[in-house]
Amino acid sequence: MADTAQQATENYQVSLHESFPVGTKGVWTEKKPDGRYSLVNEDISLPAAVILKDALDNNIAWMQHFADQHKAALCPHGKTSMTPALFKAQLEKGAWGLTVASPAQVEIAALCGAKNIIIANQLVGKANMAAIAAMQQAFPVTVYCCVDSEENLQALSDYFAQRSACIHVLIELGVPQGRCGERTPEDARKLAAFAHALPGIALSGIEFYEGVIHGEDAEAAVHDFVESCAAFCEQLVNEQLIDTEKAIITGAGSAWYDVVAAIFTRYSALLPVIRPGCYVTHDTGIYEQSQRAVIDRLAKQQRRGDFEGDLRNALEVWAYVISTPEKGKL
Repeated sequence: MADTAQQATENYQVSLHESFPVGTKGVWTEKKPDGRYSLVNEDISLPAAVILKDALDNNIAWMQHFADQHKAALCPHGKTSMTPALFKAQLEKGAWGLTVASPAQVEIAALCGAKNIIIANQLVGKANMAAIAAMQQAFPVTVYCCVDSEENLQALSDYFAQRSACIHVLIELGVPQGRCGERTPEDARKLAAFAHALPGIALSGIEFYEGVIHGEDAEAAVHDFVESCAAFCEQLVNEQLIDTEKAIITGAGSAWYDVVAAIFTRYSALLPVIRPGCYVTHDTGIYEQSQRAVIDRLAKQQRRGDFEGDLRNALEVWAYVISTPEKGKL
């Protein structure tokens, strides 16, 4: 698996081209010596999805600048693209690390050079724990996973401590009717104390995902939730329950990252990490609407001038029109 992934970091399509059947969509049929293929000249079998490089470069630079301006570390979620070339471009531009959803995705991120990898999920099952332990030995990487139960923490401790290894954990905080995560500060505080006392566990901070909050006054609800998460993380620092040099506070999807980052700036004792991911190729649908709301909020704060330009849609689909049987019908 590792060898295939290493090939893919250089040129995914070239490395796999020989295994594609003739006529595979999005792939060339006749090989060219210079390795350059043109959609306009019909070298590629359509339909084909393409990424516009100028827009891609703009988006990667724009979000990194946003994070830098807020003195936040950028750890973009990679599960949408799962494209090594994009991971490398984000890291080279200054991303602190990469966020993923599974141990298999951790390997791709590590092969691309990520030194910090957040699994925005619970790590369960001995096979998955073994995979992470092996990758932490094979790569110079720190892997963080989420926890929201004593049972999961105990299982992680039993596995890693027996091997004289360590796993960094982030206590996940959630909201009623949301996804995973502790629902009350009392339960979260109890879990933090439990984690702090376990061998093989390094309690590293707090993780949350505010994107599950909806409703008529969603912005105010998001603001209050994020504020409570950051304050709770600071409380853990004050109570000396954090096992790492600096406590991580991490959240932010692609809709509310500006609200999250603004709150994080008020907690200088914490390491703020934001995790938007869809910005890299952007969208003309829901994410375009979400980004317009971000820009509007920055304008109201008189901060629009700090961020030149905007995210741009970097995806196109090319296809043939095979028939025009009547006027206005394709």
